[in-house]
Amino acid sequence: NAIDLNIRVFTLCRIPDYNDLFNVAAVVVAYDISSNHGLSEALRWAKEARREGRHNLVLAAVGLRKDLVTRKRDDTAAAKQVAIGVRVTLYAEYSALQASSRTLTKFFGRIARRVAEYPELWVAPINVPTHPPHQ
Repeated sequence: NAIDLNIRVFTLCRIPDYNDLFNVAAVVVAYDISSNHGLSEALRWAKEARREGRHNLVLAAVGLRKDLVTRKRDDTAAAKQVAIGVRVTLYAEYSALQASSRTLTKFFGRIARRVAEYPELWVAPINVPTHPPHQ
């Protein structure tokens, strides 16, 4: 069973608004775990995505640059708890140097399976006409 996912990439430079999140089934918020403010900024973005998006939006948080930081399990567990506080559906940490395409494929597969749990998220994109209909 295949599901096509429409993936949009945004930067954390600005907070998303309703137009960014209209008709979106899943959002992946990626952040730099080596930054002191990375998680808090990402979660601020995630809160806004949760507020502006659908009530059953699949929201994933991904900590990047895992290879640059020596983290204890407690740090990862604490980050997961904070993410759960803003109702993040999936949480993971990766290193671009150590992650294989198989690992990332599995992660996006988890997102697709979550989307598949909510058939109401399978809305086809709305085509907005550029010209008024002919009378």
